Amino acid sequence: MIDCLLAPIFSSFIRRSSNHAAAQNNANRNTQYIETSLDRQIDAGRSEVQDIKSQLQKLNRLVNEMGVSGWEEELTRLRRENEQLRRELAERDATIAALQSQTVSS
Repeated sequence: MIDCLLAPIFSSFIRRSSNHAAAQNNANRNTQYIETSLDRQIDAGRSEVQDIKSQLQKLNRLVNEMGVSGWEEELTRLRRENEQLRRELAERDATIAALQSQTVSS
């Protein structure tokens, strides 16, 4: 008779325990999925950082090969070229203005 009274209690306990185990199993699967996703993102980030590091190392080598004086010389050359182009532009603007005034007076 005690078995009849205890059977529903045990079956209820077993169902709860089973439901809890299933929920825990689902939570574990979700956690594993999230961890896998995070691992992929971390790996992608590491790969990007490695690519950037490689590019910076190449740039550093180029700068070292060219040297500071090479950069200074190039900068000076570009400044001179810029000034020359500004003078040419000013001359062209003056020529255009003169031609426009001739057309208006004609």
